Amino acid sequence: MRILTALAASALVLFATAEPADAQGRFQRPAQPRARLQIHAPGTGGFRGRMAVPFGQAQRGQRVGMGQGMGSYSPQVLVRQREFLELTDDQVARLEQLGEEALQLRDQAAEQVQEHRDALHEVMAADVPDVEAVRSHAQALHQLAYRGHDIIADWVRRYGIDCDLKYGYMDVALKPRHLAQQRAWFEELCGQGMQDQLRLIDGRELRDLLGTEAYLGGLINRRNGHLHPLNLCLGEARAAAGLGVQIHEETPVTDIIHARRPVVVTQRGRVAADFVVLAGNAYHALERRALSALQFPAGTYIVATEPLSEQEVAEINPEDLAVCDQNEVLDYFRLSADRRMLFGGRCNYSGRVPRSIEAAIVPRMKKIYPQLADKRIDYAWGGRIGIVINRVPLVGRVGASVFYSQGYSGHGVNMTHACGEMLADAISGTLESMDLLARVPHRRLPLGQKLGGQLVAMGMLYYRLRDML
Repeated sequence: MRILTALAASALVLFATAEPADAQGRFQRPAQPRARLQIHAPGTGGFRGRMAVPFGQAQRGQRVGMGQGMGSYSPQVLVRQREFLELTDDQVARLEQLGEEALQLRDQAAEQVQEHRDALHEVMAADVPDVEAVRSHAQALHQLAYRGHDIIADWVRRYGIDCDLKYGYMDVALKPRHLAQQRAWFEELCGQGMQDQLRLIDGRELRDLLGTEAYLGGLINRRNGHLHPLNLCLGEARAAAGLGVQIHEETPVTDIIHARRPVVVTQRGRVAADFVVLAGNAYHALERRALSALQFPAGTYIVATEPLSEQEVAEINPEDLAVCDQNEVLDYFRLSADRRMLFGGRCNYSGRVPRSIEAAIVPRMKKIYPQLADKRIDYAWGGRIGIVINRVPLVGRVGASVFYSQGYSGHGVNMTHACGEMLADAISGTLESMDLLARVPHRRLPLGQKLGGQLVAMGMLYYRLRDML
């Protein structure tokens, strides 16, 4: 039951994170050459482990949260930019109030996840540290960040899923402050026993490794990696179906009726169930009273070139790494199994889809790789990811029998699997894992879902300008 539920939950979420491919995993050519192919497909399939809850070490007023590339905005930043953003006096007053409330919530969240760190400090301060206690608390923190990796590897092996799973992920620095950030990550992860899977590289070595002059240095993590997300999803769906799961596509749910056994309402009928799991992420609008304005959709877009030659691959990515820069509005790229450059980024918080994905993304790719300027773009696609203000996934339940998991903030490949397991445990009666995230306080978007999203877009404009400095 637990494996079946976890598979079903993860597969449902991952259906929104796909590359354009047929059932055999091959890219499909559009009917017309260079036609724009748009499907719900955020991300290129890279996955990395980052602690998904804010730590108590952050100072009051600092940004805290999950991931390094999807930095959050703060009301204080918006207030400081009031003239540039043309904020009214009422908006400034509201933001100042929200800023103080947000800091209070951050402090509350930090207290809830500080237990293991405090315990570590206590045992390390002893004359003879309790090695087993140190190991126990450190593993509790570390496993939360990397649990999804382990689940993916297990299921790929157990169910024979062909999804081009490979390990190797590099964060790259564009500015000196990024190098300092890499050093801090390196030391933190080495403290968790990952030193054999990490490598800091300088700008000269990076140029040899990626064939570009764009970056100052990088941090390679062999615990992280990349895969073909649609093939992973299809493989998990087949595995779930083999365990008895029935998957009904093109059956949108319009409502949920809460009762002893909740009833899911569709356009063609109703289904009564013991439990319901909401796993639509940025693509559903159910349970508005409980979930509205807790996450907002952000668009992210990707292009795929024609296949590159073996010589070109040897020049720009011989170790087949997934790569992500450390800007707030970031770029990311990797090679597909058939040697196409998959290049994505330009996360859009305004809700507007670019008139031309190719026109929006290709100049960014050429800036990193001018040697690819003449390459044909065979595919361009995009989709929405669910963003949460503090970057902590929204996991919990509405009532006794309706569970939800959403808002992975760009880390969906990893976190959907970890959260799917949490939900499976919770439905089976073990709530400890889910409660770890469910207890983290979340702040709703000010001014509601629609207007709040526009406020976030203005805030991210500040970070986009900051990336240019």
